[in-house]
Amino acid sequence: MRYINPNRINPQDVPNGWDQKAQHATDEVTAATPESRSKEVNDRGDVWKEMKAALKRASHDKCWYCESIDIRSDNAVDHFRPKNSVVECPGHKGYWWLAFKRDNYRFSCTFCNSRRIDQKTDNGGGKHDHFPLRNEARRANAPADNLADEEPILLDPTVAADPGFLWFDETGQTTPHPVCCDNVNGYAHKRATASISLYHLNHTDVVEQRKVLCADIRRQVAEADRFFQKYDAGDGTAREAFQNAVHALLGRLSPEAKYSATARAMLMGLRGNHKFLELVLAAA
Repeated sequence: MRYINPNRINPQDVPNGWDQKAQHATDEVTAATPESRSKEVNDRGDVWKEMKAALKRASHDKCWYCESIDIRSDNAVDHFRPKNSVVECPGHKGYWWLAFKRDNYRFSCTFCNSRRIDQKTDNGGGKHDHFPLRNEARRANAPADNLADEEPILLDPTVAADPGFLWFDETGQTTPHPVCCDNVNGYAHKRATASISLYHLNHTDVVEQRKVLCADIRRQVAEADRFFQKYDAGDGTAREAFQNAVHALLGRLSPEAKYSATARAMLMGLRGNHKFLELVLAAA
């Protein structure tokens, strides 16, 4: 997960007249009876589906939760606050009034969005209609309620401080950040742990890809360090090779790169033994 600034969605990627269409859908659903509201929301699913391309481009085709690029599925527009029901609050009718609000949309791969079982570990995951809160009594139930009163457990990629609560080790596993989440009883640790589970961030296929990435980065760092040692010793012939190696590592951290948050964690973990990585991280 890395920060996605929703304000950077290219206006040209938003379909013409989308805002008006979304407002019309909201008005119609608001006017519906509570018993029919869920159906009315689902019947207008084309509204959020039309935003999928814009959301996808905002993250360079990557899932906003796990940074995977899945060309084998249609992926989905996830409603961060579920539109029809909430698993943690039986009887809640969902945040139906946010069903057509673009700031409630997150571009998600199938495994982060839908409940799936990892065939290799038998572990389940996928956000589905989950939206746990720190204090259930503060949950919004109607449009007039203040969403700011809620304290979501799930980390949100559109909140700048949230992605950093996740860390990635060399085996490809997602873990709570070892420093920011060092209190295992704290809110931060709870958020990271729940997000890892509900977003299915340690699904075997993704873990294996991250593990390969970490191994590649370790090899790149070792090679770059050899060039740096020569460069630092005054060998002018190593200058270009070192600069090229730094650019290659910077590419791993770019917004376009798959699992760039994993790459950053890997480089931060190696910088104690490879001082030149301070230059890479400073330039990222």
